[in-house]
Amino acid sequence: MRVCPIAAALVALVLSGACTSAPSSSSGGAAPGSGAANFTAEERATMDTAWRAFKNNSPDWPSHRGRWLALGPKAADSLVENLFRVMVISSARNAPEWYDKARKDLMLLGALSVPVLSGVLSRGKVELDGGEEVPLPTGLVTDVVDVLSVVGVPAIPAVLSDLTADGKQDVRRAAAMGLGKIGDPRGLAPLTKMLSGSGDWADRLSAARALGLLGGAEAEGALVRALDDPDQAVVQEAARSLARLKSSRAVPALEARRAKAQAVNDYAVASVLGSAIKAIRGGR
Repeated sequence: MRVCPIAAALVALVLSGACTSAPSSSSGGAAPGSGAANFTAEERATMDTAWRAFKNNSPDWPSHRGRWLALGPKAADSLVENLFRVMVISSARNAPEWYDKARKDLMLLGALSVPVLSGVLSRGKVELDGGEEVPLPTGLVTDVVDVLSVVGVPAIPAVLSDLTADGKQDVRRAAAMGLGKIGDPRGLAPLTKMLSGSGDWADRLSAARALGLLGGAEAEGALVRALDDPDQAVVQEAARSLARLKSSRAVPALEARRAKAQAVNDYAVASVLGSAIKAIRGGR
């Protein structure tokens, strides 16, 4: 992923500097209430010591992380902010090992990650040095939602909110996949609505893919209806999802749609539909 403007503007590089437990605008844009005034000198020292352990790949990092979290909710938010900045900066610096390290830590934090990360998605922007904001890169959007999907049920309200993000196509589509991965029934109604009602074919495709992860009779019904979608890519994705779900009840609809595609020489769609039928029938 490329976020070079962010790399140029971030002056306080997390990987080469101290902990941003008292973040400023030059450190990538902190959420309100996470500045120095909220922590005592002793608390800041605890966080700085912990952050050095993180930077140095110390085996003591987990115990230091625990001490940081023991300082309370605001300190936990500060840790999440720092780890997210590592993702931003290491993506710009082409440092995948640090990117993955920060992402895994955010996953380990579980529900503690949700408030800050959901705020990141809601804003859809990263603050640069001097206060300028730029759109959150699509790759980061996807990975933030992946973290939330690993968190699972506690993240559902945030992901549901992101599913209706007006004007933020990448956030909506990532949120759809997040709901599919979480697998909670609360995702069914909004995903079905996106599949049948969105005017954007890519939204509908994302919903079809997510419903293939979510599963269940209602999901299968929505996917069968999507076989009549006006966009070929959506039809193909609906067929793949039905195949993934081994939906035997969908076979008659898949066969009828394949015959229709063959009648108009739409061999690309007919091929995917045929493969889906074969997969459902166990190779027959």
